[in-house]
Amino acid sequence: MIYEVEKHIPHPHPHETGADVYFDIMLLKLKKPINRNIREPTEEQCRRTNPLLTERHNPEPLRFLVAGHGIYGYDFRKPDPVRYPLFTDKLQCVTINLTRCPPNRKNNPKYSKNRFCAGGGGKATRQGDSGGGLVINEVVYGVVHRGWVNNIKGLYPGIYINVCEFLHWIKKTAV
Repeated sequence: MIYEVEKHIPHPHPHETGADVYFDIMLLKLKKPINRNIREPTEEQCRRTNPLLTERHNPEPLRFLVAGHGIYGYDFRKPDPVRYPLFTDKLQCVTINLTRCPPNRKNNPKYSKNRFCAGGGGKATRQGDSGGGLVINEVVYGVVHRGWVNNIKGLYPGIYINVCEFLHWIKKTAV
């Protein structure tokens, strides 16, 4: 099913571009409501969960469900397969765990309380999944931000925007 967007509202923080976008989050107002129970976390849910996301360690792993239409491979029949990603028409879902973000490298984004990592070890989001929700029990705690190039086997975790850090803005803006 396709839902038409009436209005898009990017986060108003200025001067953020490229891989270091700390405020890579946008609200979409749809022309018709979606009859689903998916929702943003409450302040109480954020108080319980946010320390686990921002401290990047916890005794019990948080398990998220994430879905998208990202790539599932490359066309190796072509001379430069990375230029020919293979996408699917079917929504793909995977359960992934909160994980420690890899150390900053030259091309990796800087980590902050606005972002956390999940996945890896063969399960991850990929190119084309950006903007999708990272969900626990029908509550969106993260938004797919980015991953690593050539991570087709899902060895590295994906990077997610921490919805709890934007809860005040979401509630103020989505009136």
